[in-house]
Amino acid sequence: MICVEVALKAEAGPLIEALDLKPLSGNHLFPIWENDQIKLIVSGVGKIKAGAACSYLAAIHRDEDIYGYLNVGIGGHQLHRVGTPLLIHKIIDEGRRLSFFPSFVFTPPCQTEVCLTVETPEHAYETDYVYDMEAAGFYSIASKLTPLEMIHVFKVISDNVKHPATEVNKKLVEKLIGDHVELIQKILEEMHGLIDEIAPVNIPFLDECLKNGTSPLVKHTNLETTFNDGNCSALTTSFFLRISRSRKQQRTHLRFLKTISKISPFLSHDVCLCGKGCASSPPHVESSRKASTLPSDSH
Repeated sequence: MICVEVALKAEAGPLIEALDLKPLSGNHLFPIWENDQIKLIVSGVGKIKAGAACSYLAAIHRDEDIYGYLNVGIGGHQLHRVGTPLLIHKIIDEGRRLSFFPSFVFTPPCQTEVCLTVETPEHAYETDYVYDMEAAGFYSIASKLTPLEMIHVFKVISDNVKHPATEVNKKLVEKLIGDHVELIQKILEEMHGLIDEIAPVNIPFLDECLKNGTSPLVKHTNLETTFNDGNCSALTTSFFLRISRSRKQQRTHLRFLKTISKISPFLSHDVCLCGKGCASSPPHVESSRKASTLPSDSH
């Protein structure tokens, strides 16, 4: 599942039609549309609302697997012509003087640019950045919910020096987004293609242990955290064999351990992942999934 966030209903319209989205039932703080693979939410203008909408969607769908977040919207630029599509490779929060760096693991299907998130509409275009009002708020929240490779910001230029923001209207916004629906769908396809690689491993027998408390170790160890965050204590072959209820399950568990050890160097037969210096544990590696935050280099 991927969350698509827009600020304006006019930005949502072409996507609702192209992706065949239906309104989410119930009363919600933000308008939401959906299909089997997409949740689209309209946040309203500004980074506070953008962050709030992102958090809200994640909260009400905590039992569903939302792995990707895409912000779609319009923006201004000093030189780019109106209608230019852009992916963002750096986001600067002007107010908080922070920077974020979206990570591309696919070849961007369009040009990329730096985006400067401002508090009020821009009319001077003093820097060679894309100006918007939502990207930083959206990204700062989304980066706490999913890997950075699954968070992207897509902007279509709606105004520039020759065509100021005062000329932007609902009809123009709908056209700008509508003209690039196929490009947006291509980005979504790239993101969907990555989901299998970053989704948590489905381990039915482990879910059963968590539910039933089969072993004393299960009762004292947060195994969900073990597999989702990479922090654990003493996940050994003997443990998995101990919770097996049959030789068939033992073979299943051993195959799992063999497979997962190829994916992650941390999960092997007698490796402790607690990071507390156990004799057989590898050097601790800190997570790199937090958003990079650096002082703005322009303000």
